[in-house]
Amino acid sequence: MGITMTTKKKAKKTAKKTRKKPGRTGVYDPKCTPSMIFALASVGKTHIEIARIMKISEKTFYKWQRDHEAISQVLEEAAGGANREVESAMLKAALGYESNTETVRGKVIDNKFVPIDVEKKKHMQPPNVSAGKFWLTNRCKHRWVDKTEVTGTMKHEHTHDMDLKKLSRSELERLENIIEKGTVEEDTD
Repeated sequence: MGITMTTKKKAKKTAKKTRKKPGRTGVYDPKCTPSMIFALASVGKTHIEIARIMKISEKTFYKWQRDHEAISQVLEEAAGGANREVESAMLKAALGYESNTETVRGKVIDNKFVPIDVEKKKHMQPPNVSAGKFWLTNRCKHRWVDKTEVTGTMKHEHTHDMDLKKLSRSELERLENIIEKGTVEEDTD
């Protein structure tokens, strides 16, 4: 009472149909997918993180980005918003800023918080020189650079057509001294 050959073949066919193919792409929905990607990118998620959250491969994510203009647009919009926030924070840090805090002290009476004292403080954050330098070197490149670039060409040729056989022993020693020390010694003769 074993399994017949036809039953085994049917079982293999059924298993093949139900198996998920490796690298199978997710389903792109033009109504939902761009808004989901925008929401994730807006809170700072990377492309890899977005792909994982959406349960698709990185390859699929980049294929969608290449094939669907809406994906590229929402990614650019989301990055633009985040970039503006960072620019604003960088400028604020570079210039320094003032912040206000309130500390409320109180007691709990009959399961209710009753304020007794409110302390207000102003805090001055001094300008951040590093943030200012970073801002200027990236926004005013023509005036604020960290390196000096020298361009142009320079040609240097140095040739000697000298027959050393014609030099005297003292002249050869003097020439050797020049080569070794890089200086010319005056003759004391």
